[in-house]
Amino acid sequence: MAWDVIKIVLMVLGGIVGLVLAFMLFLGVASCFNVGVRFSNYGENTLYVKYGILRFKVLPKKPKPEPSEEEKQKAEEKKKRKTEKRKRRREKWRARYEKWKMRRAVRQEKRKARRAARNKKQKQKFSSSASWLSEPTEGRTRAIVETLFDVLPRGAKLIKFRNIKLSVTVRGDDPAQTGIAYGRIGEIFGLAYPQIMRIFNVGRHNVWVDADFAHRGKTEVKTDLTVLLRPISLVGFLFRLMLAWFRNKDIYCVKPKTTHTTVKMKPDGGNKNG
Repeated sequence: MAWDVIKIVLMVLGGIVGLVLAFMLFLGVASCFNVGVRFSNYGENTLYVKYGILRFKVLPKKPKPEPSEEEKQKAEEKKKRKTEKRKRRREKWRARYEKWKMRRAVRQEKRKARRAARNKKQKQKFSSSASWLSEPTEGRTRAIVETLFDVLPRGAKLIKFRNIKLSVTVRGDDPAQTGIAYGRIGEIFGLAYPQIMRIFNVGRHNVWVDADFAHRGKTEVKTDLTVLLRPISLVGFLFRLMLAWFRNKDIYCVKPKTTHTTVKMKPDGGNKNG
């Protein structure tokens, strides 16, 4: 009989462990696929959410057919029922909240009374050591900064910008303003473009900056952008961040050793002639 019970317990534990391992394996495999979005405003605004080879359309939404009068009446009745249910739920939650408030006030009064009685019996002890958040030391601040500088260059490479298409058409109120704006935007692109390519993980990219001197209006920006992220690389980044923090903490958060000096007096008080 006892052996049968042990068998059942071992089978249940084995099933639980197997389910946990299967779930962890599923998460590990699922985190190896890319997750991202694709946005484009060429023509109409489109937005897709991508996971691996799967793609889900968010924008534009499918146009709904116009409902008939019967469907409108049913929808209105449904809304009325929902609003009534919400009102009843709110009233219930308000009553529960008031009861909880009263109980909380009673508990707080009891705690205050206990603290007052405890303070009368014994003196309140204050700890000389400050908390980590209230008084950050110079070593901790330096460790945080060094950790960010060690890990952020790798963190910027986690997000991959793939298939970038950017078209900027510069316009102004007159050709002179169009030329000035075109020069400023070209200067900004000349400064930012090399840094973006150096810091971030950029795949195929096409960038056009043109000036439209023949027409007036606002500057037009069109883009087709795909941004991807692999979750398992994010887990690795967090692990590197933790290791870098512990390493820098051991370097910069070392407390100075306190030395105690003692003075040894002579039996005669240090008098030479004594």
